[in-house]
Amino acid sequence: MRNIVLKLVTDSASNSITYSKNYRIFRLAQPVDKLTDIAGIADFIELNGNDSANLTKKFRWSRDGQNWSLWIDFSNAGSVIGGEIEQAHFEFKYTYDNNTYAALTNPVVIEEIQLAVVSNSPVPAETSIVPLVGNPEGSPVVVGDREASFNPYGVDSAIGIARELSFQTNKIFGHEVVYFKTEPDRTSGDFIFKEWTLYKTISRKCVKIMVPDNIFPDSKPVYNEFGVDFEVPFEIHIDHTYFQSIFGADSQPRKRDYLYIPLTNRMYEIQGSFLHRGFMMEPIYWKVQLTKFHPNIDMLIEDQEIAQSLDDAILTTEELFGQEAKAQTEDALMKQQYRTISKRFDEVREKIHPSLRTRILDLTYNYAPLIEHYYDLTSIQPTLQSYSPITTNSKSDQYLSPNTPNEFYAYEESEVFLDWLGGRLNYGDTNYFQTGSTSILLDGPKDSFTPMGRYVLVEGYKAIGSNSRKNLVLEDGSLKIKKSETAVIYKAKQDLTQYNNLTITMLVNFNQSFTSSPILRTKDYINGAGLEVSGVIWNDAGTDKLRIVISINGSNQTFETGPVERDTWYALVMPVSNEFSQIGVTRYSFQQDQANVKNYNKLIMQYSNFQSLTTPMISSNSNFSLMAGSYLAANIRIFKTMVQEEDHDYVLSQLYLRDESLLAVVDNAKPQLNVPFITINR
Repeated sequence: MRNIVLKLVTDSASNSITYSKNYRIFRLAQPVDKLTDIAGIADFIELNGNDSANLTKKFRWSRDGQNWSLWIDFSNAGSVIGGEIEQAHFEFKYTYDNNTYAALTNPVVIEEIQLAVVSNSPVPAETSIVPLVGNPEGSPVVVGDREASFNPYGVDSAIGIARELSFQTNKIFGHEVVYFKTEPDRTSGDFIFKEWTLYKTISRKCVKIMVPDNIFPDSKPVYNEFGVDFEVPFEIHIDHTYFQSIFGADSQPRKRDYLYIPLTNRMYEIQGSFLHRGFMMEPIYWKVQLTKFHPNIDMLIEDQEIAQSLDDAILTTEELFGQEAKAQTEDALMKQQYRTISKRFDEVREKIHPSLRTRILDLTYNYAPLIEHYYDLTSIQPTLQSYSPITTNSKSDQYLSPNTPNEFYAYEESEVFLDWLGGRLNYGDTNYFQTGSTSILLDGPKDSFTPMGRYVLVEGYKAIGSNSRKNLVLEDGSLKIKKSETAVIYKAKQDLTQYNNLTITMLVNFNQSFTSSPILRTKDYINGAGLEVSGVIWNDAGTDKLRIVISINGSNQTFETGPVERDTWYALVMPVSNEFSQIGVTRYSFQQDQANVKNYNKLIMQYSNFQSLTTPMISSNSNFSLMAGSYLAANIRIFKTMVQEEDHDYVLSQLYLRDESLLAVVDNAKPQLNVPFITINR
């Protein structure tokens, strides 16, 4: 284990900050290998009369250079890495903010950054510069396998000499290639178009070819109306006698044969060939015209070794650009956002509560659409559900325990258990009863001491978080618990095999009656796995304040976001990362355009903080759900990656996003159209 100090010397053309609220981001040229800890970060900065208190310094790190952690202060660098990292990429961000947008009298210049790390990499334990990495290249070698058999005194005619010279020249000086021989499938003849429809690859041999003047085509791509191609045409020569000595008598290079040239690492297909007649019109060698190889569906390869060698030699456009093309196609089509939504076809939502109201609202951000529709979650009102205690020992019953008037046992076939399993019970509230102030808490599932199976324990507590138990309040002989339904169930599920990072963004508006409510949930109540986002508003000395609680596998992490106004739209950004063990909340408000009451012209950050993730996410394999409550919601998005602070303006300020490939859920609250389904009768 070694201590290393890496120097990052900045470019003088881009290392200065000239305006307030401007920032510069610098990236370490190469990743740090086998990183185990960060000892510290130092820098050399010329303030030129500017106040150092206005300069913030942060960094972030990544394992692959694609997914990045949130920005971290230099002072917290020593508590970030929790084990050895094979390769760690680093970026550094400097921001100068004196609460104006004016130009600085003298610029702030960041001259050098020094990153002190602890690494298991076998490099000298001293200050070092990140090196450049080169790729070694090899040169092919042609080796003859036997002595030449050319005997000029044994040839008794000039024609024989010409043929022998051509044969030996091809064998000694030819370039080695892998030649794939094909022949048409005799059962695939098309007598209308007079052609064969299927071709079989029957043989694979190492063959030597001659290239006129040893001039190979340039490897630069040639662009035409049909795509990207190599430089064509390309002509090669193959001796007639030499070719037949390999593939047998009467064989010849034919159209649809193909070959791989290792020297240029290119695959070509024979477009045409003819037998060239040389001295005394004697057929000497084949002139073969090559073109770019195109794998076609009419090509049959039954030999698995040949198929494997072909896969090793070529790289299809699907393999090379498949993932990028798929992502660009999803981003261009934006099916979840633009496709017509009906009750039969909905790309995003699996179920919508029949009482949920989708309302129209025309709001813009810098005159681009911001909100067109929103969910009125208050249209689904929670109700007080009565559960009568029954003393019979049955799986479908719940009963009050003897001599313990502060708890119920609700077995797995009872109504209480099923409502709890479906997430429809809002327990933990002190305002559920007309008399008394007992809180309801449900704990389970627990294994029964009788053959009746699992059960949920329904307990009475004096207040939330208090350990002193209190008798349950029964009215008219029954226990009443507030029950609410899920508003929207999305098709996407929390599946960590697909993504270890996610970011939830949404626009919310809290009504006057809002006190506390779950907002977004994906939870498996049996094993406790899942994620839940809740909001709590309480009055502190005449000021309403908002608390966001994010529960991961039952472990709550709280964010006090500060004062909030009722009936006002806010934007929330909530990243959760297993990869970086981070969880955060950022809240924005919208600045009203003075000239247009329907238009906003600026996002104002009111709160931003992140914490270490106390417990990692576990795949619940449950659908994401939007919960009912006394609030409004619009533009609900769940990203499969970490959304960086620099991208918040882009994500929150527009209705339609072109990054649909990065989204698990993108819900603009569009109503479902009740259109008839029309099909074609056959």
